[in-house]
Amino acid sequence: IERANEQMNIITSAVRNNGIDPRLLAAIGVRESGFQSVDQTAGAGHGFGVFQLDAGQGYSSEDAHNLSLAANLTAAHLRSDMDRVTNHRPTVVSAGAVNLATAVAYNRGFGSVPDNPVNMDQAAGTAHLNYGISVIELMSCF
Repeated sequence: IERANEQMNIITSAVRNNGIDPRLLAAIGVRESGFQSVDQTAGAGHGFGVFQLDAGQGYSSEDAHNLSLAANLTAAHLRSDMDRVTNHRPTVVSAGAVNLATAVAYNRGFGSVPDNPVNMDQAAGTAHLNYGISVIELMSCF
């Protein structure tokens, strides 16, 4: 959290053009890597950097380790997921549920986001079955 707070100027700049809550972007970075620019060494993904941008999604390690660029790419990705949630998941309506669904989409992909926000992490099969709720809880730290 301290590392994210130290980079809040980059976070707020990245979200400015994407209309998302800066706390969401900061929380994603903390949940993904402890807000450290590291490469994923375990698990199914091939993530790099603070936001664990996935090589399988076309991101390079170099781009992912550039915090400003990675924050902008992640903010745009979150905005896209948020728009898809609000347009295609009509039962996910409160701001908290939309943020939860957006976090779940970031972890598992939009197709995994269920229509019902109850037990969303379990239904989507997120990391440790708590990814989305962990992000929501981390948002309260900023």
